[in-house]
Parts: sequence; structure tokens; C-alpha cells
Amino acid sequence: MLPELSRRLLANWSNLPLNRPKPERLHFLGMRTQVGDGYALFFGLADDDPQACVMVKIARVADAGERLRHEWTLLGQYSQDVRPGMRDAVPQPVALEEVNGAVMTVFTAPAGMPLDAGAGRDASHFNRVLDWLIQFNTATRVQIPVHELARKIQPVVAEAIDTFELSQSEANILEAWANQILHGQKRSSLDVFDRHGNLSTANIWLNRRQLTVINWERATHADLPLLDLFSFMTLYRFPNSRRLPLEAFLDLFRGAYLAEGSQVALVGRTIAGYCRALGVPLSQVEAHFGLFLAHSALDEFHMLTAAAERGYLPLLASKKAPVRHPYRRAIKEQLWASLLKLFVTERDSFRRIVHASIQDSAFKRHGAKSMSMRSGDPVQAD
Repeated sequence: MLPELSRRLLANWSNLPLNRPKPERLHFLGMRTQVGDGYALFFGLADDDPQACVMVKIARVADAGERLRHEWTLLGQYSQDVRPGMRDAVPQPVALEEVNGAVMTVFTAPAGMPLDAGAGRDASHFNRVLDWLIQFNTATRVQIPVHELARKIQPVVAEAIDTFELSQSEANILEAWANQILHGQKRSSLDVFDRHGNLSTANIWLNRRQLTVINWERATHADLPLLDLFSFMTLYRFPNSRRLPLEAFLDLFRGAYLAEGSQVALVGRTIAGYCRALGVPLSQVEAHFGLFLAHSALDEFHMLTAAAERGYLPLLASKKAPVRHPYRRAIKEQLWASLLKLFVTERDSFRRIVHASIQDSAFKRHGAKSMSMRSGDPVQAD
């Protein structure tokens, strides 16, 4: 497939949006993809240039082909948008081909390297991603009626309750979170935003100060605020593979949200900055985070179900439960479902630690006097 794609690209090179002379040849370097992506990913290099010029995806299953077409259309729109955080932060569409029945998409390759957590650069990374997310969400903000948003949220809550067999008290908490988001502001319409859907460090590339976000095949329109921010902050220290035991992921999660320390302080400051910029009430942060975890748990469940149908069983190991459950049971007890249940259980710690950090950040920025005078300020808890 790649030789045929290379032939087509070189034959049409002068018509492609690639700012370089036509090479003699293209060669390709395969890259690791995530479980459930359903496509192969390659970076194409021209002649002896060490910097990739194109990024190629080849669908391996039918639903991946549909997602790649969706990404192609979406980035075609974004690449024409001159507002900050849009065209300059996404790959540019180059070609959409079909070879031997397989959908193949070609985009410009991101410059630089993916984010690397640690090395004393956490604050810099968080600030850079926050700045971009504020620009991106500002550009894609629309308002929809509350009843229309309810049709998006309520099925997620109902499916999570049923799929993960939540207790009545757990179900009540999820339903209360949904009601708080839908009716807490007592408005007939609410702001919604485009969402990337998988804002991991592997999908965020930096070249000096230029940020490029790749892999938009799971992006959605008209979604809740904060989802991409929570995705980035939660995944920031998670490994890109599923080789660690479940307990290691739970410990990393606790370190980010449920235990006092520098990481939680950074999380609080970042959330405060986002809420201040986009007008999200602080009182709804917990509800948005709970629904983010429910949504992520369902995404993981659907991914693992599809993987099982293809004969692949990418389950996390567990030190506390070495005996494997039947697969249909085990996929209900994986990473994100466990994080959801942990958050429901320890949400008081989240309120005490994260909300205190958020309020402290808001207070330091505005001062006690200005906060008391501006009762409608979105950074003030209501």
C-alpha cells in the first residue's frame, strides 16, 4: 500500500500543500498507535531529510476508515480558520486516498517532538496547553438549548450506570452531576465546544513555541467544557501503553487529584485559568470531572469490546486480583471504570484539595475585594 501511495503523492507533488521541492523518493517510519485505534500510522520522510514531511494513516478496520474520513473533513475546516489556536495548531490535509479498499489519509507532519512529562517542565507544558485550549474553545464555542444538551448527557449517564452496574448511591451521584450541569446556571441555553477527544502527550507536539495537536479522528462538536483539559491533565503522567498494573494508574491519578502536593496545585491553577477564561462556574468542576470519567469509561469499554471481537484482549493486570474474570466481566473493571468509582468514593478529597487550590488561585489573581464585588464572576464558587 505504501509504495502505491508514494507513487501517487510524487506524481501529484506540485498540487500538494507541501512547502518543499519534490523529492526523489519517500520512505516511511511506522509509529506505535493506541489500542482500539484501528489504523496504522507512518511518518513519511523525503530523501535524506531527517524531518518527516507527511503523516499517513491506513485504516485496518471499517469503523477506523469512517473515523479517518471524519478527521479529514474536520481538519479541512480547521485549516481554513484563521482564528488563534485553529489553523496554526493542526496538521494540514494533504491527500485522501483509497488503496485496495483501505482508506488512507495524508497530513503534514508535526514539527518538533511530543510532550515529555517531567524534567521540570510540567508547569510550562500545562500553561502552553491551557493557552491553546482557551483559544480553541473560544473559537469553537456555540450555545445550544439545555434540552438538546440533555439529550447528549443523559444517555451517557444511563449507559454508565447500566454498563458498570453502579450501586444506587453511585447512580444518584452521576445523575446529580448531570442535573447540576444542565440546571445549575438556570439558563435556557448553555455553551458547548469542539473537543479533541484524546489529548494525551503523544498527540501534542512542540517545536520551540509552536504547538501542533494531531490525531483528531475522535473529535466531536458541541461538547461540554473542560473535557479536553481533564483528558490532558489525567493522561499527562500515564504511560502510553497498558503495561503497568491497574494499581499504578490509580496511584498516578491520586497524585494528580486526591493528594496534596505540587501536582495538585498545578492542576488547580490550570482549572482556575480555564474556568476564568471560558466562564465555567467553579461549583460545577466536580460534576464536569465526574462526567468526564463516565464518558472515558464508556469509551474504554467500547474499545475493549471491539478489540475482543477482533480476537485481541488488551486487559490491565492487577496485583490485588491476579485471578482473571471472564472477559465480559473484566472489561467492566478496567482503568477508567476504576477511576470513576474511585472518584465517586473519594470526591470529598477532590473538593477539599483541588477546589481549595482553585479558589486560592482565583483569590491570588483577583484579590478578596474584587471577588466580593463581582458576585457573577465565573471564578467564584456559587
